[in-house]
Amino acid sequence: MTPSQFELFMRRLIKMKTPKVVVMLVLLTSWLDMPVQNKAPFQVLEYYAGVARIATLAKFLGLRGAAVDIEYGKHNKPKSERPPMDINSDAGLILCIHLILTSDPALALFLAVVCSTWVPVNRGSTQRSILTPLGCEDFPGVRRANKMMSRSVILMLLAVALGGDFYLENPHNSLICMHPRYVWFMESLMELGIPTYKITFWMRKWGSLSFKHTWIWSISIIISILDAGSLTQKEKNSSISLTTRYVDKHGRKKFKGNSKLK
Repeated sequence: MTPSQFELFMRRLIKMKTPKVVVMLVLLTSWLDMPVQNKAPFQVLEYYAGVARIATLAKFLGLRGAAVDIEYGKHNKPKSERPPMDINSDAGLILCIHLILTSDPALALFLAVVCSTWVPVNRGSTQRSILTPLGCEDFPGVRRANKMMSRSVILMLLAVALGGDFYLENPHNSLICMHPRYVWFMESLMELGIPTYKITFWMRKWGSLSFKHTWIWSISIIISILDAGSLTQKEKNSSISLTTRYVDKHGRKKFKGNSKLK
């Protein structure tokens, strides 16, 4: 990022009413002397990448991309330290911010934020609802998920201020979009006249082995092409099930995730 681009970037952050602590965090990160293997800017970033399908596809298309996931480098760290790419750690967050600061203004940022505490199957334990989207923070898993989404909002904010797009993925009926920080982010974009789009689609239409009804949010209307229509009976019959349905001793119908859910 050139000095003039960085100045424009910071002006946009201020225009978006970014909290001062986030502005300071960005400045401190920009002043760090971090090694850069290749000075060409990143065009695609994939966070919570898993097997990094998107980053791999970007490379195949001739784009420079990078993938970040908590599992990367996890087995090479000392037992006393956190995984180097854990976004909830200080080092992990700084790394994610640094990657955005070394990206092209037309950056495409993909985030498949961990969904386990946000989906209906865990509502009984997390106590999340539309009225209480942050759930019961007495549970460490709920606290970690809330922190993770809050930090993800920072990264999406930076991507937009840079001039790029973000693509946030979560399962259908996830309450992640009700996180107060994300609501604030959407309202900030609205005040600036930047529309946000949401698309619902079946991942079975795109090669997934399960139905996986999915949501994606973005400021790019291009996500509308993901809607490939309703599932056919053949697609339903050939899909694997991620849940086991049963009737409890009281005669109530219930379901739970099976070994294929992860």
